[in-house]
Amino acid sequence: MSTSEVAQRVAELLGQDRVWLERIEAGASRGAYSVSAREAGSPVAFLLVDDSGGGDSGSTMDLAREAALLRRLALGGVPVPEVLGVLSAPPGLLMEFVDGHARLEPGEAEAVGGSYMAHLAEVHRLDPASVFPDCDAVAEGAVRAELDRWVDTARRSGALSVPLVAVGASVLHRHRPTAPERAVVVHGDAGAGNFLVHDGEITALLDWEMSHAGDWHEDLGWLHARSVMTPFGELADRYAEYEMAAGVQIDPVRLRWCRALAAWKCVVAVEAKLRAPDPGTPAMISQLVTLVYQPVLASLLLQVVGGEGEIDEPDPVPASVDAEVKILDEALAEPLGEGARSGLEHLRVIAAQRRGRAEAHAADLSAAGFAATDDLDDDLLPARLQALGRDALRAVTASARAQRVLARARERGLLA
Repeated sequence: MSTSEVAQRVAELLGQDRVWLERIEAGASRGAYSVSAREAGSPVAFLLVDDSGGGDSGSTMDLAREAALLRRLALGGVPVPEVLGVLSAPPGLLMEFVDGHARLEPGEAEAVGGSYMAHLAEVHRLDPASVFPDCDAVAEGAVRAELDRWVDTARRSGALSVPLVAVGASVLHRHRPTAPERAVVVHGDAGAGNFLVHDGEITALLDWEMSHAGDWHEDLGWLHARSVMTPFGELADRYAEYEMAAGVQIDPVRLRWCRALAAWKCVVAVEAKLRAPDPGTPAMISQLVTLVYQPVLASLLLQVVGGEGEIDEPDPVPASVDAEVKILDEALAEPLGEGARSGLEHLRVIAAQRRGRAEAHAADLSAAGFAATDDLDDDLLPARLQALGRDALRAVTASARAQRVLARARERGLLA
């Protein structure tokens, strides 16, 4: 269906003769549009359209199910946009336009942090059966089912072929802590960027596509994961605000595991998109995200298995020249647009480092006493994760932007 046909369907849902759609920045797998009743007019609605092209990012929440979820959350008093209608072809979700911005200004995180954590605590007080009618109300079963579902996503999408994803799945299964007795409604992507602020007040909680029943610690783990790319002030303050609002005490063991789970889900989702026929997100953006999150994930998994989490800084790997590098050099010698040149230069660095990275990683494994890369003996897991973390840090050197993002995350204490 063309954009004009989508606009006509939206107009019918709103009772208008005509509407104007303007594409805006939104989630990675969905197109987002502001809807106006006149050209260049103020928005009257917000439209999400599923243009993921069939990519498997870990979400089981299509837009029709998300619409039903939003209606149930609204009945529970959660500040979410009102659902105005659902489109079927292409799948679309039409909602009221809520005033506010998602990108926090400097200092704004501390100003609204307590309010957001209080909203999150209220979400966790909801009866999960009222939001997810078929969920497991016992947290232990809900957490296990959610992890199994994501492992299946990683397997089907090809993301499980990434060594750190495969080792991470094993670590998360083996070291899964005992969950609280009662499952809660978990947002599943909580943190800065997924709520709106207007005049110093939170006006809506957004992006519920990965919501599920589970352990409330997972949303606190997502605060850490999202803060790697989207800072949310001092996380220790956010956690203290949550404890006060929810009247609970955070379990450090469960929080440590849930931080690793959230980072692992990030890597699985992005690696799945990179393998999708039409991922819906520019590959360079997805590549940046996986480059940044893999060292973070290795560090968090190290903490889960009892280590300090600090990854030893690897030595630079020597560049080499092969046929692939020469072909890329020839392409780079031609007149190119900025985006094409940037992408080819990135690929050239990866190609030139490939042999050196492989040799350095093999040396790390050999020094740790590995006879085979599929050896996941518990006693050897810290050394295996250390080797994978060092390889992930080598990979980051292919992108100056990824290096900057990771350095800022380390400065904020998000990477040991």
